[in-house]
Amino acid sequence: MKNRGREVYVIAGVIAAVLVVAWYFLLFGPTREKLSDLDTQIAADETALASAQQELALLQSYKKTAPQAEVDVMRLSRMLPEDEGIPSLIVDLTKTASLSGVKLTGISRGTTTAGTPFGIQTITLAVNGEFFDVQDFLYRIESYVRFQNTTFSVTGRLLQVTNVSLSGGSTSGTTTPTTGVAPLTVSLTLNAYLWGGATTATPTPTPSPTNQGGEG
Repeated sequence: MKNRGREVYVIAGVIAAVLVVAWYFLLFGPTREKLSDLDTQIAADETALASAQQELALLQSYKKTAPQAEVDVMRLSRMLPEDEGIPSLIVDLTKTASLSGVKLTGISRGTTTAGTPFGIQTITLAVNGEFFDVQDFLYRIESYVRFQNTTFSVTGRLLQVTNVSLSGGSTSGTTTPTTGVAPLTVSLTLNAYLWGGATTATPTPTPSPTNQGGEG
């Protein structure tokens, strides 16, 4: 009886061991692999979530600065257009001549030279007016772009006067009522800056503006 009971215990132990091994390989092992895969997927999802949160924060910062960025782009395109922009330049120069009290009698376009990042378009102006009015006109056109309070103040193209030729101003002939001196005839050569610009352009005269001048 004792041997029989012992055999029963041994058989029961073997069966239990077989069941444990079977449970481990058939149930627990695959479940553990699934859990490991889930842990890997969770880690990947957490990484993707963190990256998405960073991108969201970046987009939110862009949203806050977008209005100012739009203003900066418009300011840059006005200061340094990608094309020649002669019509808008004629409007600006004509208005400035009127404010300065001079008469803008002609505008002609010269060559356009490419550059990195700035191209240069040469322009010749013909102006009539008294000396101080011409001086005011020169100041105004070179003040279209000013660096003020750590930023650029832009009211027109970035222009640089490279040559000034004066004639007239005598007391003979037609004179102005206020000074008794004939108005100056002034030829101005300007560099108008572009963003990049074409390689070359054939010099082409532009129509003379019809500005009649005005009071300063």
